Amino acid sequence: MTCHTTHHHACDCREHKFAVLIKAALDAACELDAIKNIAPIDEEERERISQIVERIYAACEEVQGEEK
Repeated sequence: MTCHTTHHHACDCREHKFAVLIKAALDAACELDAIKNIAPIDEEERERISQIVERIYAACEEVQGEEK
């Protein structure tokens, strides 16, 4: 079955793909956030990871906002 059987189904499929991508990005952000707090890294690296985590959260919020 393809995602383009009907317009409605195609939209559902695209929304599902976005949801899966957002979930994966948020999982990665959570893991990075946890690692930065326990890993033996310097403050500069910790800050760099924090910025990446913030960018992931912001991007996910933006994508979710566009879909509403």
